[in-house]
Amino acid sequence: MLSVWWVSWFGIIGGFLYVGISEVKIEFSGGAVSRLSLALLVGVPLSWICFFITDSRSNERTPKVVKLLTVAGTSLAAFTLIGIWFFVANAARGR
Repeated sequence: MLSVWWVSWFGIIGGFLYVGISEVKIEFSGGAVSRLSLALLVGVPLSWICFFITDSRSNERTPKVVKLLTVAGTSLAAFTLIGIWFFVANAARGR
């Protein structure tokens, strides 16, 4: 079950990038891009990259390490879902 949750993170990341890039394109065509949108679009993927680098460099796979990585990834996934919500709400307001 845990491995299914880990794999679902890729769908969350992909959805975030799809919605975020679409939103920035809409904002860009309107004239100005929000700094918060750009910060989210850059910061969230960089956080995921740092997470996956940390995951690959962890030498021991003790239960504590796995739980810590799972909690960190789950927190990132929740933050990413909030980012998706932000982009969707911002797109609806901007039109």
